[in-house]
Amino acid sequence: MADRIPSVAAAIAIASLLLILTPEIVSSGLIPRFKLSPKANKQIRDIFKDHATEFAGLAADAIPSGGDGSESSPSQAPAPTAGTYLITVGVGTPPQYVSGAFDVTSELVWVPCEVCPATRPPASDKAGVFRTLPGGLYACGSSACRGTLQQRCPSGGDSACTYTCRYGGAGGLVTSGNLGAQVFTLGDSTIENLKFGCGLEPAANYGVIGLNRWRLSLVTQLRLTRFSYYFAPEDDDDGAGGNGSFILFGEYAVPRTSDPRHTQFFRYNDGAYGNLYLVGLSGVRVGGNVVSSTRTSSGSGSGGAPLVAYLSTSVPVTILEKGTYELVKREVMSAVGPETVDGASALGLDLCYRSQYLASVELPAMALVFWDGAVMELQPRNYLYQDMATGLECLTILPSSQDAGGLTLLGNLIQTGTHMIYDIERSRLVFESLDQPSKRPSSSSTA
Repeated sequence: MADRIPSVAAAIAIASLLLILTPEIVSSGLIPRFKLSPKANKQIRDIFKDHATEFAGLAADAIPSGGDGSESSPSQAPAPTAGTYLITVGVGTPPQYVSGAFDVTSELVWVPCEVCPATRPPASDKAGVFRTLPGGLYACGSSACRGTLQQRCPSGGDSACTYTCRYGGAGGLVTSGNLGAQVFTLGDSTIENLKFGCGLEPAANYGVIGLNRWRLSLVTQLRLTRFSYYFAPEDDDDGAGGNGSFILFGEYAVPRTSDPRHTQFFRYNDGAYGNLYLVGLSGVRVGGNVVSSTRTSSGSGSGGAPLVAYLSTSVPVTILEKGTYELVKREVMSAVGPETVDGASALGLDLCYRSQYLASVELPAMALVFWDGAVMELQPRNYLYQDMATGLECLTILPSSQDAGGLTLLGNLIQTGTHMIYDIERSRLVFESLDQPSKRPSSSSTA
């Protein structure tokens, strides 16, 4: 069964940028539902094989707990490039249509861009690239640039207001460009003066639509009170049954079933990780047993010491702090059996079995148990990956590295089949299953 879901290649922004202009929606239309278009760049088995060791340390690269300092070169720590979910937006007047991968852990909205000489008006003959004149971007010495980024401007001339974003840690991709403000078109809505990055020479033909809590994100600039998304299983991504992958904004981001659940977003008393969407977990249920967090914490919100996790749309796997992971692994092995095989060399994953063996056993029911009692039921495709080439099935939950500080990450595979509604106004995550029951794990093709 082909139930895998591509991951989103995007980023975790780790720098604060100051918003000084508020965009204005000038049409009366509402921002509609956007279909997310999967664009797989690699087989998911290659993602695991090439990057599983990086996933374990990813949580350690998340946002520092510092205040509102500004940077001229925002550093970023996302999942390595894999597949993407793209949405199409119009930039400029008349609109030039470009694509961006949406990401709930990233701040900056940026698109592939080309700055044309002032003597040569921009043409729209280069698909997927926004072409603009220098006047459409901020100058380094302008008040708009100085209020957004702290950077030194070279003496003389009128240099651009530049930024640099690094994706994937020290050895990852780097994108740079110029900051500016443009008219953005989303569906029938025209948004004036949206701050964005004009990405020069990007590694891919799409940008990033940042949706985190910080000041340059689409959420903050548009003052959105809620948004939602749904990652469909691969066999339903053509929209069969009306549930292809999508993202919804504003009034459209509402439950679609009669049985939504919700959990309050978690906040640290000292404001740490304030740009991320955090949730608290009391444990992971495996079979009939709830594995509770082994973590102790200081400076957390009221209600004890839950396992604090940030939601990610750019990382396929889920990462648990090491002690909790070992307990989950032990429960899975107790339910499934000790006949494990080495999957590290082939896939980079820790707990693996032969597919033929798993076909003869009953897989344990699993669920995420949130700190305030809400439960998110999981299907095998949410926590197991089946690789056709090797004949292995592996747990897509990994332990964090020793230096990750106990931070936990809920990746996009574990969210597959669940409509995730970010109710910012009421500071809570609402979720509901739109999935059909599946008894088997996510899988790869051999192509």
